[in-house]
Amino acid sequence: MRAWLVSQWLYGGGSLNWTRGMMMAFARKHIRFAAMTDEKLDWALREWSAVCAALICGAAIGIARKGGIHEPHGALFPLPGASMAGSGGQHLPHRFALLASHFHQQHERLADWWGEDWVQQDQHHDQTTLHFPGWAEVAGCWIVDDPQVLSQLSRLEGGIPLSPKELRDRYHYRQRPWLAVLSLRVWRWQTPYRLANSAMYGGCRSWISLQASLSCANALPALDDQQWRHRHAQIAAMLSPFPCVLHES
Repeated sequence: MRAWLVSQWLYGGGSLNWTRGMMMAFARKHIRFAAMTDEKLDWALREWSAVCAALICGAAIGIARKGGIHEPHGALFPLPGASMAGSGGQHLPHRFALLASHFHQQHERLADWWGEDWVQQDQHHDQTTLHFPGWAEVAGCWIVDDPQVLSQLSRLEGGIPLSPKELRDRYHYRQRPWLAVLSLRVWRWQTPYRLANSAMYGGCRSWISLQASLSCANALPALDDQQWRHRHAQIAAMLSPFPCVLHES
């Protein structure tokens, strides 16, 4: 079953089944490079504003995705490193900006340890402007087909800031019982980027190609190295029975 799930996600791009040691080496290599670079980001991942807030303040490092109704590939969440349909052969990056969204966001869909107070403070927002509070680096991506493990991740502070019910609903979405769980290293921009909203950024889809590149510079890590390694190791241990899937960019 899990081998089939992985093959459905790779879209012919080839798969990598990573051991924990391989994954940690990948994370150390790429994240160390990212911390020193003035790399430009051409893609953003749309995520709930409350989830972005949890990520950039270091309250969480995990997200869980399934895909929106306007996704390519039959509403599957396109994995980082995969070729993006309609992008001229471009591959989705391991580093990307976080685009804060309020669409469908409700406090009851967030984890108890994070949600209600944040959403109440975040109700008033400017719909004409897009807000990019930080950027992220993928350290691990797993295809998880056990709802009990997802529930444990929801209750783990520092894990995924979504409620167990929200994770169950996403897990069963379109009668495809699995979720992609990503562990992220996150940086928050000292001055968040803001861009004018436009129709090209609309639609219920995860990945957004940016008209103007954003720089990785002038950003601070949400967690220091020791804190992040501890959180990441917790998630990696919980998800060790599942395929860790990463595409080389």
